[in-house]
Amino acid sequence: MRGSSINGIWGTKTLDFPPMSRRNRKPRYQDKLVIGVVADVRNINRIKELDSYDYISTLVEKILINKNVITDRVFIGGDKDDLLVFLSNIIWNFQFREVYMDDNTEYYEDDSDFD
Repeated sequence: MRGSSINGIWGTKTLDFPPMSRRNRKPRYQDKLVIGVVADVRNINRIKELDSYDYISTLVEKILINKNVITDRVFIGGDKDDLLVFLSNIIWNFQFREVYMDDNTEYYEDDSDFD
């Protein structure tokens, strides 16, 4: 946008922008990365009404109870691959949370393949 013009009611003004500098920074290796998460307070009530919030809340509470811990602040740590597997497993389990399994094994009582 070098040398752009703006037409207004008081005439034309030419703007001279300096060229944008591009910094191609090489990514650096970090041994650990901490990501802080803060909820958007404008939507907190709407989010707390979702089934996904209840599902995750129950999951976290079960983990805390199993570890015999009471806290309002939770940190998740581990390898990147472990975190990806953990989050993927939560999403996968949430998708199938309402699958109803009907026990029809009585239909196969006389079938020798199921002995």
